[in-house]
Amino acid sequence: MRCTVIACLTFLSFVVVTAGISAGVTILLAHLFYIPIILEAYWFHRKVPLFAVGVGLCYLLIVVGFGSPFLIIFMVAGRVALFVAVSLLVSYLSVQLHDEERRFSRLVGSVSDPLLWMTGAGTVAYVNDAYCSLAGITPAAITGKTYIPAFFRDGAVGMEEFFSSLSPEHPAGMIESVAAGGDGHDHVVQWNVHAHYTTDGTVSGSITIGRDITALREAETALTKHVETLKAVFSNARECLIIGTCDDDGMPGQILDVNQYGCVIFGYSIAEMQSHRVKDLFPDTLSYLSTAMEAGRVGITDGHIEVRARGKGGARFPVEVAISSYELHGETLFVLAMRDITAWVTAQKALTESERRSRDFADFLPVPAFEVEANGGIIFRNMTTDPFFGYDEADWMEGLTIFALISSGEHPELREMFQVCLVKDTILSNEFTGVRQDGTRFPAMVYCRRMTEKSIVTGLRVLVADLTEQRGVENALNRSEMMYRTVFENTGTGMFLLNADGTIVNTNRTGAELVGYPLGMLLSGEYSFADLVVSEDRIGFRENAVQMFAGTVPPRTLPSVGLVDGDGMVHDTRVTLSFIPDSYQLAVSITDETGKNQSERLISVANGIIQLIIYENDTTHLLSAACTEFSRLDRYYVVSLALCHDGDIIISGISSPTFRETNAAFISRSPAPKEAVASKMVSYSPWTVGDAEAGTAEEIDVFVLPMIAGDQVEGVLSVYIRPSAMVTEQELTTLQVLANDVAYGIRSRRLEEQKREALSQIERNMEELSILNDHIRNPLQVILGLAGNGDAAYYDTMAAQVEEIDSIVCRLDQRCLESEKIRHFLRKHYHFDMKKK
Repeated sequence: MRCTVIACLTFLSFVVVTAGISAGVTILLAHLFYIPIILEAYWFHRKVPLFAVGVGLCYLLIVVGFGSPFLIIFMVAGRVALFVAVSLLVSYLSVQLHDEERRFSRLVGSVSDPLLWMTGAGTVAYVNDAYCSLAGITPAAITGKTYIPAFFRDGAVGMEEFFSSLSPEHPAGMIESVAAGGDGHDHVVQWNVHAHYTTDGTVSGSITIGRDITALREAETALTKHVETLKAVFSNARECLIIGTCDDDGMPGQILDVNQYGCVIFGYSIAEMQSHRVKDLFPDTLSYLSTAMEAGRVGITDGHIEVRARGKGGARFPVEVAISSYELHGETLFVLAMRDITAWVTAQKALTESERRSRDFADFLPVPAFEVEANGGIIFRNMTTDPFFGYDEADWMEGLTIFALISSGEHPELREMFQVCLVKDTILSNEFTGVRQDGTRFPAMVYCRRMTEKSIVTGLRVLVADLTEQRGVENALNRSEMMYRTVFENTGTGMFLLNADGTIVNTNRTGAELVGYPLGMLLSGEYSFADLVVSEDRIGFRENAVQMFAGTVPPRTLPSVGLVDGDGMVHDTRVTLSFIPDSYQLAVSITDETGKNQSERLISVANGIIQLIIYENDTTHLLSAACTEFSRLDRYYVVSLALCHDGDIIISGISSPTFRETNAAFISRSPAPKEAVASKMVSYSPWTVGDAEAGTAEEIDVFVLPMIAGDQVEGVLSVYIRPSAMVTEQELTTLQVLANDVAYGIRSRRLEEQKREALSQIERNMEELSILNDHIRNPLQVILGLAGNGDAAYYDTMAAQVEEIDSIVCRLDQRCLESEKIRHFLRKHYHFDMKKK
């Protein structure tokens, strides 16, 4: 059909255009070709405009065939291009239009509501599947045909009456009908009809959309029934029910209705209740009601809260309220259900208070507390239990028993204790090994006693006490005691604990060794610490001790206190006093500085002697000054110096004049000095001093140190140790070094004397040599003169010999001059003061 129309129009256009060209009209008639080109592009909408190209080429050939001018041909060619462009544009727009039609058809077809599109003549232009399903027909059966919709029960009359009720000013209307659907059931359908009018007011068409409201009508029927039921419930409910409106801010406001029971509770009539607002009945908790209503609306809670209401006389009473809101005709309403819980609250308070006291007492316990059944099942546990054993609520819900908290190897003992406790009304306890959730074990003391209710045993009460801390404290105390005992015994200083009367409570080994008394004797209480202090320091020590016991001064150090040991030896000590709080005892720390002081004095003496060795030139003065320096050590020991001379040992000096006789006797009679000289090693020998008959004799220690310089022993240094002192190995080493230094000084000075003597002798020899040279030259002159007076043959020989002798004497004079230069050098650089003797 479409192809025939296009072919006819194309043929007619060519006929007209050809006739026009023959008559001289070449351009205007060509517009006739647009009609078939546009129709072809609209109906077939091809991507390549072949039809337009063919028409254009035929038109161009006709124009060329009539011999038209070139300009006309060029314009025709442009017209052909315009044909192609119009064909492409129409084809594109046709495609878009068809796509939109298909999308619209799919959209309308997918609508679940019935849809019917009719023309003004009453024929069906379009119908969707939902309508066909509802009416039980097919689209082909009614499309393009006169059709009376299923919702017009009276047929055409009903449809005409409905459309007559519409007008261009009110073109839409709604009608409801009950029709049998394709499923065999009656359906209540609500139809919305929208008519379209022409300018003269006649109907040009209509669109009808239906909505199946069968379920809605059924719900309305059920709702009506429910409303009647609700009214009966509302009137006869044994709870206060209030309905009212919400204010603009969402708060419950004016009361609209209330049931009879509500009037009884509040003491108002219905009219009085309807005149009140909710805040009049709940003046203190209106905000809580609003919050509960909002929470219930969003599903956070069920909206039940406990508040206090106010009755007609102003009395307040506890109530349980459930409140919710709903929308009705654009207005927010609320429903409030209330129950008077005065009696329940009173009973609940009493019960709660009793339970609170019991629970508080149980939770107050610092140890886990349980109520268990006879088989170990846990009925109750206090708050301490969970963090103590590490279990959470889920673990307890799984059915943990009391036995799960005790080591499995001790379950028989625990069961036996429970059985005894169930029989006897007594408290039993025993130590077990507890087990926590993470498997850690700890020592635990378990206490149990039976529970009874109306003289019937219902279970056991069990307490579990952790002994870890107690064991830890015991161990810590033991460790602390051991640590302080170790520190006390090994501090390196003498430690004493004194009572207020000065008696010794305790001391360490260092202290006992320092004072030289047995430990038992010191702790017997017969000795006071002040008895060990030298008399000149005793008063000062006691005064400081009294101040320390008074607690008025901090720990104090006494820098120098003399302490007498069991052998009578006096020690230089440094004493620190410290008061021990809460014990009324004094801690005394003693540092023996005797060796330190002795060493410091020895070092000072050594420095002085070294200075003497450097600056003292005379040996006798050196030895005398050295003995003077050694006299500074007389408190500890006496030092004697003796030199070796021709196999004998000659005393040169001693540091203490009181030891001269003792020293002389020792040097002369003791083999130790000669042994030290012979062996070049330190020799030791005890020696008795004092008068044995008078009972003043005592034995002292004597060390003999050889004075070695190079490989030669210059003498000996004898050290007499006083009875109240002692000498250390380090001090002996220092004294040996000093002895060697003194020997070096003696040897150095002897060598200087020998050098001086040698140089003096050389100078004398040079003087005598000069004189001898003069004495030789004089006889030679005489001999040479006498030879000149004699035979000439002998003169030459004699003259040659005289010259030879004179040459030798001249060489001797030259060597003498050189020796003079050496002598001047020695005088200048070695400070030799060589005088002629």
